[in-house]
Amino acid sequence: MTSVLITRPADVAETLANILERRGYMTVIEPMLMVKPLLGNPLPDIDNLGAVMVTSGYALLVFEQRPQELAALYRLPCYCVGPRTAERARRIGFHQVSFGEGDGFALAQLIANNLDRNARLLHIAERSPNAKTRSALESVGYRVHEWPVYETVPVSELSERTIELLKAGKLNAAALFSPRTAQVFRALIGRYTLQACCKGVSAICLSRPIADMLAPIAWRHLLVAAKPTEDSLVASLVETCPVTKA
Repeated sequence: MTSVLITRPADVAETLANILERRGYMTVIEPMLMVKPLLGNPLPDIDNLGAVMVTSGYALLVFEQRPQELAALYRLPCYCVGPRTAERARRIGFHQVSFGEGDGFALAQLIANNLDRNARLLHIAERSPNAKTRSALESVGYRVHEWPVYETVPVSELSERTIELLKAGKLNAAALFSPRTAQVFRALIGRYTLQACCKGVSAICLSRPIADMLAPIAWRHLLVAAKPTEDSLVASLVETCPVTKA
């Protein structure tokens, strides 16, 4: 059976695992990052706040942890990266939810097309977020205020199951969704001296920077999805590593 390593944190990895298992894949969830909430960070006091921006679904956990404190934000437009984060924002309680299909640049373009430049944006984010969306918005005149509500901590080891699959040549593909995840994965491959075992593995990446991070290792395939979306990554996986029953 064709096996796929999913390197995302456990909660979102399970959703992808279900999608792949319905297609006939065997999945192995091996998170490279652990998500930790920052419960002590107060909501910033911002005048003329016009919208909320969410570039990762993990940021929405803060609404489950502090629902009463943040209830007033639900009346604001909420701009998200990707349809799944947008769906989660609606379930939590946001009434006006829009999403950019793809990466942070697509989200910045969506906001620029719909939100007055005088409005201020609250970016609910990781402690050290990728700055590309904020930079794109600030370049056209928006004021973006970042509110860090979680951090991601790299894991320090691989599971015995993943090591055994790699050594036995029974891992067919790995799905990677961020440069930092790829950096941690590459470091762990080196720590366990598993580089030679990767020659039979297809690394399927959400973006070019992820693939560049993995380039020092010789893979069977090192591919970038046609679009920076989960659906596109799955399509690349299916094309490159079709399901086999053996």
